[in-house]
Amino acid sequence: MVDYQLGAGVFIGFTDNALGVPNGTPGSGSDGLILGRLDAGLVLTRQFSEHRLAYAFTASGYLRQSGGDVLSNSLGWEAVFQPLTSLRITTSVAGAQGRLTSLDLASASAAGGTSSGTTGPRPAAPLLYASADARQGLSADLSPRWRLLQSLVAHGFWPLEANTQRPVSYSGELGLGLERNYARDGISLNARGLAMQSNQVSLAGATVQPQFRGYVVESDLGWRHTLTPVWSDYLSGGGFIIEAPAGSQARFQPAGLAELSARGETAELGLRVERTAMPNVFVGDIFLSTRVVARASAGLGQTQKLKLYGSGSFDRASAIGSAGDDRGGASVWRAQVGMIYGVPGPVLVSLEYAFTDQQAIAPASGQTAFFSFRRNLVMLGIEVRYTSLPPLQGGAAQAIRGAGDPAEDPRQ
Repeated sequence: MVDYQLGAGVFIGFTDNALGVPNGTPGSGSDGLILGRLDAGLVLTRQFSEHRLAYAFTASGYLRQSGGDVLSNSLGWEAVFQPLTSLRITTSVAGAQGRLTSLDLASASAAGGTSSGTTGPRPAAPLLYASADARQGLSADLSPRWRLLQSLVAHGFWPLEANTQRPVSYSGELGLGLERNYARDGISLNARGLAMQSNQVSLAGATVQPQFRGYVVESDLGWRHTLTPVWSDYLSGGGFIIEAPAGSQARFQPAGLAELSARGETAELGLRVERTAMPNVFVGDIFLSTRVVARASAGLGQTQKLKLYGSGSFDRASAIGSAGDDRGGASVWRAQVGMIYGVPGPVLVSLEYAFTDQQAIAPASGQTAFFSFRRNLVMLGIEVRYTSLPPLQGGAAQAIRGAGDPAEDPRQ
């Protein structure tokens, strides 16, 4: 069986910091933003698998700023295979080509990071790029109580211009987990290996950024508990060993995750606290991150045509640095609230407010590539969607993510 999805949307916004740069610098004034998005997809359902192919084109620009135009194309394929009731395999491959400016530095597939992460150094000029992302996951029930989990993730980033200070970067992760389930509890032992490389960048014969290669090995013990049919929690604790750059002295850092979530028929709540190491192939570095994320959403009305959502996060992240020293980083506060309303027919109307406050953290040397800024953004959107599947949720958040904002949590 083959199903289809077609969508088009126009979003109009206003911000008090057009390019998301420090106050008093060019581009830090207020401006209006216009964003358009076209997407199409096919869904093929077979006896033991489901395949999704999706394409999206996004274009955005400011009314007055000339340095904020963003154009991007993305193509992705996802598949779920379940040949046995005890075996589930997921795969996905995505590629993107676009133009990064000082408006968006960490694009969804290029960053390999999270939306709560630091925005990092901005490109000095608009940058054409290509990126790729591949993921694979496996869940196998070894017995009614034991389950084996495995995941594989790879990211790549390639600047398409010769005169750039951005490195060609790659990263790969392998995760393994063994879980023992009880009536309302589960205990798991998890391990993760991460490798990353960014190539040397030279301009006019001078080395702007040396080659960087780093490794992370992480392990933790987790406990999951189902409080009620709606509420559940998860706790884990462990640590990771970092060798970055390769050949330097390995360092140990604590790691942990605490999560409380509730999922009902019409509403969801979640609180997540995490400390880990994550790669960012756009910046070409590994970040040590401590973050807190809270989110909530609810559908109102008998048909749930009105959806309200909100989230808030804090992330303190520091880059390891290609020289093995702390390059500094940033503390980032983010908040987002919005609504999506499905009017009669295939039309969705959305309204969203987003706030970002980033404060740079200078290392002991006093030199850092990160900076401080504050930004408010309000967006109103109208989308038209035709699909043979249940209606998709749209909204300004989805459009902005398509333009270059990373997904909320790539580890989930």
